Amino acid sequence: MKYLFIFTLFFISLDGIAQIYADKIIELDPVWVKGKRKRIVVSGDTVIIRTNDLATKPHSDASDIFNQIPGLYIENGNVSIFGSTINQLTVDGKRIFGGVPIITLNSLKANMIQQIEIIERINEFGTVEKTVNLKLKEDRKKGGFGDISWGLGTEQRNIAKAKYNRLGTHSYANFFLNANNLNEQGLDTKDIERLVNGMVRNQTNNNTIMGLYDNENGQTSENLQKLQNNSSGIRTTFDGGFNYTYTQKQNEINAFLLLSRTNQNIEVSQSKNTFWENNVQYLRTNNSSVYQKDNLQFNINGKLQISPKSSFRFSQQIIYDNNDTQDIINRVSRINDNQNINEVQTHRSGNESVFSHNFQGTLGIQGKKKGTNSTFFVTIKNTFPREYTQFFNEINTNTSTKSQNITESVNHNIINFEYIQSLPISRKLLIETKLNHLVESVNSTQQLRYLSNNNASWDNLFGLTNQKNEVGLYSLYQQRKWSFVNGLSMLNYSSNRKQNIDLRNNISTQSVNFLSKLNFKINNKSRLYLRYQIKTILPSWESIGEIPDSSRTENIRYGNIAITPYTEKSLSAFFTYSFYENYLLNLNISKRTFDNYIIDNTLINNWIQAYKRINSTKPVDDFSINYSLFQLHSTNNLSFSLFGSFTQQNNQTLLNNHYAAVNAQLLFNNIQANYRINKNNTLKSTLQVQSNWIAHQHNNLVTLSLNSNLSPFQNWYFDNNIRTLFGQIQSTFFDSELQRYFLKNDVLKVSFTVKNVLNTKADTKIILDNNSQIVTSYNYLPRYFLIKLSYFFENWAKTNINN
Repeated sequence: MKYLFIFTLFFISLDGIAQIYADKIIELDPVWVKGKRKRIVVSGDTVIIRTNDLATKPHSDASDIFNQIPGLYIENGNVSIFGSTINQLTVDGKRIFGGVPIITLNSLKANMIQQIEIIERINEFGTVEKTVNLKLKEDRKKGGFGDISWGLGTEQRNIAKAKYNRLGTHSYANFFLNANNLNEQGLDTKDIERLVNGMVRNQTNNNTIMGLYDNENGQTSENLQKLQNNSSGIRTTFDGGFNYTYTQKQNEINAFLLLSRTNQNIEVSQSKNTFWENNVQYLRTNNSSVYQKDNLQFNINGKLQISPKSSFRFSQQIIYDNNDTQDIINRVSRINDNQNINEVQTHRSGNESVFSHNFQGTLGIQGKKKGTNSTFFVTIKNTFPREYTQFFNEINTNTSTKSQNITESVNHNIINFEYIQSLPISRKLLIETKLNHLVESVNSTQQLRYLSNNNASWDNLFGLTNQKNEVGLYSLYQQRKWSFVNGLSMLNYSSNRKQNIDLRNNISTQSVNFLSKLNFKINNKSRLYLRYQIKTILPSWESIGEIPDSSRTENIRYGNIAITPYTEKSLSAFFTYSFYENYLLNLNISKRTFDNYIIDNTLINNWIQAYKRINSTKPVDDFSINYSLFQLHSTNNLSFSLFGSFTQQNNQTLLNNHYAAVNAQLLFNNIQANYRINKNNTLKSTLQVQSNWIAHQHNNLVTLSLNSNLSPFQNWYFDNNIRTLFGQIQSTFFDSELQRYFLKNDVLKVSFTVKNVLNTKADTKIILDNNSQIVTSYNYLPRYFLIKLSYFFENWAKTNINN
């Protein structure tokens, strides 16, 4: 009964909308309509999205605008538009809030944005640069604004938030605090770490022919897991921090501090099927855990314009993580239809702490002649993880027990130097050289102590020193409508590895990397991009020196110090075409082949499985198609987007020293449609379909989401979200929120929220992992009702606007 008035109001509001339009018919003087202003306009290489007429609630964040325009997505801190990740996000042409997209969008208000400008151009190095610029309204460029919220609900749910932003002529400041047990997190520390670390390097990437990363453009589905709902337990979060940016002419300095504590209860049920031709291992895992995580993250980065022709970008980051964990893990496994089931229950407790220091710097010097550039890049990274874990295993229901302690510490250091020199030979030909030197050192110590059954101890010592030297030569030939990049590099890699005293391995190898890119601008509506590349992939130190997981007595995985680098050969084509001045089509086709690939060598003996990573003697390959279709000129009330991918994987694995072929297919589609009833009322639907085929198994996961943003009466807003999952586990989630604004300028808001009305159990996802198919179910928040009070304040400087 306590939710009855919410559902009643839902149906009343839908009926009220029809009555509003039926009753409010007012006769007006005749008006001549010359045309309807387009919301989205394409001007050359720039797409302009006007946001004045979008349906946004008072004081909503700028990120709400992205959620209303098909083709614009925010996932895990990344901003993607029309299927491609954006290199940088600016405000009035400036990087504020450190240039981190998610901080920028959550710090600005939607009603501050006049228009969104999506700019794509190919620079003199043949690199495609994509930038999103938010153009602010003239009267919203200087001032302060913020909000304070507090909410209390059933099931002992509560939330408290505070945020303040200050925009000045040269400075931008942001402060935030957040405390709740609603699974809401102010900022994801891992996303911030990844984004900040890529700032300096990505900036260098735009100023070279080959790019330091050489990312493919047009990948519409870089990581399918980003599009899944990754609910993981019930979290209580406390986080806060500040961000300050100062810009003066071409100089910029940004400081960022984040402190957070998370307490989490997780219940995970996982079904994993692993395939070796006719053999299938069925593994069922139930995990119940409680952990507390503390995180401190500090970053200072910026740009110094040393002279008109030279600049220095830098990033200094310090991260500290501390985790305390208590969990119980139940595993049941069998192979094929054999009824000899192996069951293990593990009681585990432990502590893990990580201290990381990362410095990146780029010095860019431009010559007198256009295209003459010298770039120096350096990164220094030190990571010191330490872990203490205590296990107690019960095997096959008390037939055997084992208790043990493991203490592990790692010292991981990386130093990388890179020098790039670009020199124009003529107006059409540019030559570029690259020198790279990398040194990596890892020292790991593991101490294992048996506390029962066997009073034994075991020490495992592992160390390596890797060195990589690379020299490359690249050329760019550019015409008005097409350009061609060709490059060759020589790589020398050496590694000195040791494990304990008697196991050592020294590896030295030379390889050739090749790159060829062809870019056609067929006309103003279409572009074709072709690429062929051969590159050497160096093995990670975890693959080489991974220490056995002694807690999993039925599954022990360890590395191999004899692992060598492997080679990737790739051929890809990317095509974009706009037609009818309304639609944009992207198509990407790629084929990759891996020689000497790193695979698992699985040995099964008395139901104990040992996985040892080795280099395969047979090639591994995959084939993928990514596609997207977006509606651009949105003069009507219905808009949509479509993107998806198909992937065919042909892999190899070893089972008891016999090779087994593993073929898998993955099909993914995402369709999103928005219908705008009027300025204040919109409907949004999303359909995601994921299908996995591996061996003789087939899994589907279909997600259907329906969102409505309605304003049936003045200052009243009614939001509803229904999400249904169809697969091995079927779930339906329904959330509803009613909001009412009060006082002048809508500075006071009262909201009534009902969460998880139809489902209080679990969320699910399906993924492919090498030769395995994994279905995972997470526990979810219980059903609750929440009342929240929010107060908004702002103070804008007066601006003289000349008409």
